[in-house]
Formats: sequence, C-alpha cells, structure tokens
Amino acid sequence: MDIIQTRWESLVKGLVPNVPAAVLFSDRPRPMDEELRARLSREQLAGFAQIRAPEREREWIEARRLEVQLADRIGTGAFRSVAHARTTEGPAVLVVGASWTPAIAGVGVDLEPWDREIPPRAAARLADSREWEAAREAGLSAIDVWVVKEACFKAVPGNRGTVMPAYRLQALEREASGGAFGEVQAPVAGGALRVRFKIFRWGRFAVGLAIAPAAQRSISDQ
Repeated sequence: MDIIQTRWESLVKGLVPNVPAAVLFSDRPRPMDEELRARLSREQLAGFAQIRAPEREREWIEARRLEVQLADRIGTGAFRSVAHARTTEGPAVLVVGASWTPAIAGVGVDLEPWDREIPPRAAARLADSREWEAAREAGLSAIDVWVVKEACFKAVPGNRGTVMPAYRLQALEREASGGAFGEVQAPVAGGALRVRFKIFRWGRFAVGLAIAPAAQRSISDQ
C-alpha cells in the first residue's frame, strides 16, 4: 500500500505542505465488535440497522472501522473519502484522508478492478472525444477515466445534482513512475472548480485520488 500512501501524500502536500495525510485499505472485512460499536454514533448505528444485504453490511462495517482508525491518526475533523470494490476474492475498502485545513474543500477516492469493462455507450457518455484523445495519449483506459471522474466527483462539496460526464479533463500528464496526474474542471454553483487528481494501477485495482482546493489554483502553480 506504500504506493497509494506516497502518491496521496504528494497530492495533498502539492496543495498544502505539512498537512498530515493517511491511507487505509482492507480486503478482509471483519464482523462488528464492541470496540467499534462504542466508537460509532447513534445515527450511524441506526443506519447500519437498516442494511439488509450481507455483502453491503460487511463493507459498511469495514469502512467505519477504517474511518475510526483514520481519525485516530490525523484527527476527528479530517477530510476523508471512502471507496468500495467487489472482486471474485471478496470486497475491498480504501479510505484516504487529510487533516482539516481551510485550504482544502474536499478529497475523493475511487477504486475499481482494473479489468472491469465499461460498456461503449457508457464510455461515450462519460467523456467527450477531446478527453478520450488526451486519455489515450496518456495511456489511460476507460476504467482509468471512470475512477478519475468518480474521485473528483467525491472531492467536490455540494456535488448533488451534478453528473460525472460534467467533470471535464482539463490537464493530463503521464507520471514517470506510471499512471497520470492532472486536473478536472468540476461544475459548482457560480462557476467551476479545478480539482487535482492522480490515477494509477495498484495490484488488481485502478485507483483514483483527488483533492479540491478551497482557493482556485491551476496545475501550472505546482
């Protein structure tokens, strides 16, 4: 998991130096225990009681366990984002976070099996021809573009009513160590927000990481 931690830290610190950042991953969900139950709010436990699907229940428990661990590492007021993926080997949960700072508006993460197929019609709606051309030049597949846009969507506060195709790739560059980084222009009330991202492969997954600045900056400011 070091590669995720390293890239997440570089993304956070590229925006705000000296801000603690953390990554937690699990593909071995465990049952609810009394230690975790004691750390959850009444509202969280009420929501848990409404879950009926066993697989979803396992994912929920593990996500909350990782969020508790994240809070212990970087503070209870930290920005955080959770991603779930299901594989033939079972569910996987990835959580990223950064300590609170007024320079950050939000953070996002997405995780998908790298061999997941995106149907052609869905791909056509996901991005326009200019975006697909830039993605191909950077060596990105359809699932890579999907996780980038999903992570950026999660990073934008007040994203209700917006859709992933509206998050447009504005800058995209290859990373020497593999994957790519860049910016997505995200729709927000009164204008647009440029969200920074990194996309790369990790084991059997495609991973997208995103951070939205509270103040507008472009990739050329790095």
